[in-house]
Amino acid sequence: MNAYGEVAVESVRLCTKRGLDPRNAWHAAAKLRFPDSPSSQTKGCPRGAFVGLCAAGLVRDVAPETEAGQLGKNARYACAAIKILIAAKPTIRSATELWREVGQGKRHNHQMDVVLALWSRGLIHGS
Repeated sequence: MNAYGEVAVESVRLCTKRGLDPRNAWHAAAKLRFPDSPSSQTKGCPRGAFVGLCAAGLVRDVAPETEAGQLGKNARYACAAIKILIAAKPTIRSATELWREVGQGKRHNHQMDVVLALWSRGLIHGS
């Protein structure tokens, strides 16, 4: 699991054990994982994927946002990836392969690492 996957898993723990909302949980977990790298702590793509999955109600034991509004593009990518994983569970093996299935031509920016870390730990509904 890569570093942003670790942040996502720790963020779920902070949401469920400490009652933090997803944004604050991500901020706290990223600070722990990247104590000397403010740019890594604030990287938007993986954070957007995590917060979006939570807002959409896809993360186990994390309440969805009642007023989530429109999800950002990273959240939409992550939600699309979950649908793909539910349909093709054992066949997706890497973040790059999942990103290709989501249908994006450019390189993923750690959104799929977040998805796969949560999926592999059984933290996504349907995993």
